[in-house]
Amino acid sequence: MLIEKAGYTQFYIHEPEKNRKMLVQNCDYLTPQQEKMMSTQPDMILQFAKHLNKVYSDTIITEGNERIQLQNPKVTADVRVSLFNKGNRVFIDPTVDLSKQQRGFSHKEWIVNYEN
Repeated sequence: MLIEKAGYTQFYIHEPEKNRKMLVQNCDYLTPQQEKMMSTQPDMILQFAKHLNKVYSDTIITEGNERIQLQNPKVTADVRVSLFNKGNRVFIDPTVDLSKQQRGFSHKEWIVNYEN
């Protein structure tokens, strides 16, 4: 049986001290094909979140006149998928810090059940 799936992913870097978040431009790091593949693959989403954590750790971001120091940023994602063209649904819990999640074969609480 063939599965038709599509999705999109937006990652956010959080600065916890001032409760701010910044949208990451996926195209700055991924090709269009990589972004398309990643959006429906939890292992790739997790791997990219960990990469973003490394990129933004111990960096300074300038927002207007303010400089924001990121020590160990939280990385979350708004991920939605559609199976068989039935409308998109939340795929990954948007409140979970993906950079802290472990890879492996165990059950992933951060993956949301797909409801029909």
